[in-house]
Amino acid sequence: GWAPNPPDKLNMRAFDEAWKLSPEPLLRLIEDSENDGVLAFATRSLEADFPNTLREVDPAWLGRLGRKPSGSVHAFVVKLLEKSPEFHQSKLAGLGLHDMVLELLGSPNDKAVKYAIEYANAHAKDIPVARLIDLLITATQEPSRKFALARLEQVDAKQIGLPALIRLLDTAANGFAIKQLEAGFTPKDITAELYIGLMTGGWQGRRWIDAFYSKHKQKPA
Repeated sequence: GWAPNPPDKLNMRAFDEAWKLSPEPLLRLIEDSENDGVLAFATRSLEADFPNTLREVDPAWLGRLGRKPSGSVHAFVVKLLEKSPEFHQSKLAGLGLHDMVLELLGSPNDKAVKYAIEYANAHAKDIPVARLIDLLITATQEPSRKFALARLEQVDAKQIGLPALIRLLDTAANGFAIKQLEAGFTPKDITAELYIGLMTGGWQGRRWIDAFYSKHKQKPA
């Protein structure tokens, strides 16, 4: 089986000469593996030994790779996109790569995130609110969270919705959530279900709902 951490120097890899015979095993490895160390090894080997193979790649193949949960592969995909005029950002939607690039907003790789943000700013004015909320909560890269927050700041509180804003109370976007909740809603909008969820959830949600009712001089029904 594969060692979890293949060597950093490619000439130290086992069967060095064998890897150089054909790109097929590496291409298959990239398609099949879920291990980030293995994927980093395979992408570096391809770049070092088979640059010609990477000059003309299939958009559908890139689309599949970009959806793998691997920062190494995301960086590799972005490098290939940036290298070829065939993959200019203005052409990506026509090649069926629009959604894949937007998914890179949630990548653990900083270069992939930077590329995805540039693409979104130029070619994706409407990203669903649910996706922006998800990025704010789950994205590991701060630029992704900043991007999502900047987009959400342009959306009406009611369009974001109470449940989504309540989800944000126990995140780093707490200040934004409170501001939107205060601007868009009153205690009569809080259903029994939402109230129970807040009271049994995180401390920031409990603190906010108490203050919310007090501010409006009301008590939970």
